[in-house]
Amino acid sequence: MWHTESKHRDAMRHGLGRSIFGRWSAFLLLCIMLAVPGISHASCPDFTPPNASVGSPVPSGGTIVIDVPASCSGSGFLVIGDVTTPATHGTAQTTDYSNRKITYTNNGDGATTDSFKFDDGLGGTDPAITVTLNIAPHTSPISITPTTLPSGTVAVPYSSTTLTASGGTSPYTYAVTGGTLPAGLTLSSGGVISGTPTTDNTYSFTVTATDSASVTGIQSYTVTIAAPSVHISNTPTDPVINAPYSFTFTATGGTAPYTYTLDGGTTLPAGLVLASNGTISGTPTALGLKSFTVRATDSGGFFSASNFTVTVQNLPPPVANPVSATVAYNSTNNPITLNITGGAPASVAVGTNAAHGTLSPLAPRSPTRRRRATPVRTASPTRPPTRAAPRRRPP
Repeated sequence: MWHTESKHRDAMRHGLGRSIFGRWSAFLLLCIMLAVPGISHASCPDFTPPNASVGSPVPSGGTIVIDVPASCSGSGFLVIGDVTTPATHGTAQTTDYSNRKITYTNNGDGATTDSFKFDDGLGGTDPAITVTLNIAPHTSPISITPTTLPSGTVAVPYSSTTLTASGGTSPYTYAVTGGTLPAGLTLSSGGVISGTPTTDNTYSFTVTATDSASVTGIQSYTVTIAAPSVHISNTPTDPVINAPYSFTFTATGGTAPYTYTLDGGTTLPAGLVLASNGTISGTPTALGLKSFTVRATDSGGFFSASNFTVTVQNLPPPVANPVSATVAYNSTNNPITLNITGGAPASVAVGTNAAHGTLSPLAPRSPTRRRRATPVRTASPTRPPTRAAPRRRPP
């Protein structure tokens, strides 16, 4: 016969044995589940939670708790991991790992969809799971105008735009609460967008207007900033062989200073060089036509290439063109500036003398396109005719 104490000890041994066996069984089962991913949980595809569906969107600026097992039908998550890719229009955070819950809060910027990614908490190479959420449109009595903004161009002052809010209690203050303004532009608290863009791109941002009662209204914008149109605005003149030459390019558009280089493997006429400041200089040594390409680059790295053609030519012969001058009556040593085009004359001679005076060309000095001739003496201008005394007929 067993004593009561013996029966108690046997019961304890039996219970302890079952307890140990149960723990070992659970441990082995967990090991098997961890070792075989397909047993630990069913594959969970990307999903949209029921409380963030099209029919039941997240309130703008609101908060929801996402029940992962309920959202991912058929999954067997024991735990979940952290959010690996944050939400764009709010915050998402794993707030209960064992009960597999994630809390999402929308920032109320007006976006109607959002998404984030989280992992299953088991490590390994399983891909992160994407959660897509539908957001209800932002509603507010406050509206902001205009609803669209003009485009801009790098280095060109932006067309100053003033935002105006209505529907609330003035005064209003304005701030960018989502995205970013184009680089170089600012939004004042009074709603004025101004500045000079510095980077070409397409920018999306959200402006929030807050009235004196702290009621807010939002407006989303997209602004495109174009690259500047850099171009060379002048054309080089034709050089003359064996004559010193100088020409400087001028660029517009973009932001000064500009640098100039030959482009496309082209070259200048023999004897000429292009400096980085855009000046072509030197003395050409070969006749003929020459085509080349010049690239102008502004300080922001924007550039354009322009094609040019010049003809290195012989010096054209000098040509004397008609001139006129007014001199004083009976005066001398009146200099007359000649109009000579083409090449520089080696000497000047009088071809046809003045009708009422004499001309004497000055001795040539340095070559020039214009010479002067000095009359040695100027005859008296034609006097008015004098009437002869009338003759009497003899009786």
